[in-house]
Amino acid sequence: MGACRIARALLRLAAEAGGVTLLEKHGGVTTPVAQLIEASEAVVLVYGGEEPAVEDVWGLSLVELEMRYASVRKKPVLGVLLDSTERMGATMTRLRGHLERQLGPAMLHLQGLPESTDFSLAQVAVVHAWCLQYQRPFPADMRQALVQELGPGEARDWCDPRVAPGILARQAAQRGIVLPSVSALMEMLSQLETLLVDWQQRAAPVFNDRIFLSYAHADRALAVALEQALEAVGLEPWRDQNHLRKGEQFLEIIRHEIEHSGAFVVLLSPESAGSRWVRWEIEHAKATEQRYGDDTFFVFPICLENTALEPFPSLSGCNHITLTPTTDPAQLARLLRADLDRRRHEARIRR
Repeated sequence: MGACRIARALLRLAAEAGGVTLLEKHGGVTTPVAQLIEASEAVVLVYGGEEPAVEDVWGLSLVELEMRYASVRKKPVLGVLLDSTERMGATMTRLRGHLERQLGPAMLHLQGLPESTDFSLAQVAVVHAWCLQYQRPFPADMRQALVQELGPGEARDWCDPRVAPGILARQAAQRGIVLPSVSALMEMLSQLETLLVDWQQRAAPVFNDRIFLSYAHADRALAVALEQALEAVGLEPWRDQNHLRKGEQFLEIIRHEIEHSGAFVVLLSPESAGSRWVRWEIEHAKATEQRYGDDTFFVFPICLENTALEPFPSLSGCNHITLTPTTDPAQLARLLRADLDRRRHEARIRR
């Protein structure tokens, strides 16, 4: 398992922790790779280590061709360069300078990954780093594989985060190989996650027109009236009863719709305070707002008459409005439209 393979394994786990989906390629710029680039929101280039800097007939490396194609398709590019300077030839040296000039802050150097090491040791070390970094349990499939290879007793020690680092260090010394420490791998995971999440916040769309409506079913009449008013001002409201079908994985659908909306509008009432579904939607919306930042998504609470924010602690400090019996849904929709347009304008100026 060489430096590039370790880096890709770290990148996959960091992406999972950061909620970023990766589409991986193998080989050079062929038609399938071009299609992958076109289907992606950004391109992550991992380069260095044991992979040679092969040049084509135009004197360009594969990674440069991929970066150029991504540029043509207007895809942002992130770079992960492995510092394997002992083998760095003229092409790698030129490439490194080119990437640093082109990518700037979207460039990350990972230092300390060996050019060659043992696959099983490196794999276990990477997974332990991920478990410790994100407080995750050791994966059951890898645990089972170790049981089959080593037996239950020895596998138990390899899966124990208190014992495994020592075992890995001793095994590496006995085999005469270089293996990054678990703490070093944890730091690399943190750096990669930061790179991915920062990109996600910069590259995410600026406040699209989709509005997720969260409400208790006792407040359905108001939700329907607000939905119609939002459509009248050119917005795209999403309400569960219009889109969910019996037998669908509704939890995953709701999560997806929240994450792909520009705003989350929640009707707060005594009924919604007692609804575990509304509470779950609020928590996920706040997590989405925190992940994407102020340039992509915002939560907009609407308090029905005589309802306060106190029963909804995660909404504490949120700007909100209070409905009265005389509030016109059309007026409310115009207010939301204006607020969305203002936020979009300010976000584009900041970018």
